[in-house]
Amino acid sequence: MTDSAITPTIPDRTTIEAARVRISGLALRTPLVRLQGSARSDIFLKLELLQPVGSFKIRCAANALLSCGDSVRGGVSTASAGNFAQGLAYAGRAQGIPVTAYVPDTAARSKVEALERFGANVVT
Repeated sequence: MTDSAITPTIPDRTTIEAARVRISGLALRTPLVRLQGSARSDIFLKLELLQPVGSFKIRCAANALLSCGDSVRGGVSTASAGNFAQGLAYAGRAQGIPVTAYVPDTAARSKVEALERFGANVVT
């Protein structure tokens, strides 16, 4: 194992901007609001619950999918029943890329139904 394999890297501004542009058609630009009723005036909330899948995970899922290019046209898979899988399914549907989500048999029915609503093939 090399040092780079265990040392996290911080993306530079160019990488972040490229991701923002890449996902702009899928993830919404959500508002940042000041927390009311707090003694501190510097606490802000980023309202990612307004995303189409209700979570910020659409950002990383869409960016990962769209970063792969044509190599994923045949489909992608994830081992998740959570928000990442929903983001991937949403992005896959929008891009015409099949998504298979492998979920545990203990997955919440609401999560499985959301995956199915977003067009994922769900495998328990």
